[in-house]
Amino acid sequence: MNAQEIKPSLAAALRSLAQSQLQAQASRSIGLDATAIGVVGADAALAAIVAGVRPYHQVWSIALAAIGLSLGLALRALLVKGGKRAGPLVADILYDRETHDDEELEQWLIEDLAADMIVNRRALARKMPLLTGAIALMGLAIILAFAGLVV
Repeated sequence: MNAQEIKPSLAAALRSLAQSQLQAQASRSIGLDATAIGVVGADAALAAIVAGVRPYHQVWSIALAAIGLSLGLALRALLVKGGKRAGPLVADILYDRETHDDEELEQWLIEDLAADMIVNRRALARKMPLLTGAIALMGLAIILAFAGLVV
């Protein structure tokens, strides 16, 4: 790694990059995955309630099927691979400073961040419909379970 002083503009970009990486990782893992885990837990609890009710009605079997589908979609959302990178590695940029000037590196940094934002947006686009479907099916299962109590 080159020992030359880092210019303020590159230093600011590197700090911003590091913050963006942490925010992207935290929001992806906490936001989408926590929602999917919550749906899995709610589905398990709802399935236990519906299965624990002794009188059998056809509506309850449909409710259990909806719970199963909801559970499957939530688990699939957890398994969908998304954009794992949030820009170039800071160590790589510092290493490249030996052969490239700071202005060129800053341009590469911006281009890499823009490309990774597109990847992250696509990952969200793959996960969101799965979670939406899982939540909708869970709601349907709740309605069917209550309908089974009335029938």
